[in-house]
Amino acid sequence: MNVWTVINSPIVMTIVTVVVGILLNKLYQWRPAWKKYEPLIIEAIRYVEKSSSGEVDSKSKLNMAVNYVLKILNERKKGQADNTVVDIIEDGIRLKHSEVMESVNKERTTTS
Repeated sequence: MNVWTVINSPIVMTIVTVVVGILLNKLYQWRPAWKKYEPLIIEAIRYVEKSSSGEVDSKSKLNMAVNYVLKILNERKKGQADNTVVDIIEDGIRLKHSEVMESVNKERTTTS
């Protein structure tokens, strides 16, 4: 019996497919928890940057953005978010802020 015959057999291909599927599923689970809130986070950052003046410190802006996201989530789910969700959203806002501000600045320079 040839090695390639065994490797190309349906049972070996099924096992390889299942293992790859399991590994991809595990990899997908490792993505950051805030990714599912990313559209809301981007919207909140843009909203806060447009509505706040330049004198507002970053901590206040963070709080405003978190409150904006929580307000939208509460309207959608009709309930209060727990502290874990608040922490996840804060992390997402901190990480996405510079990226969003870069795109906002690019938009401003192209329209000027």
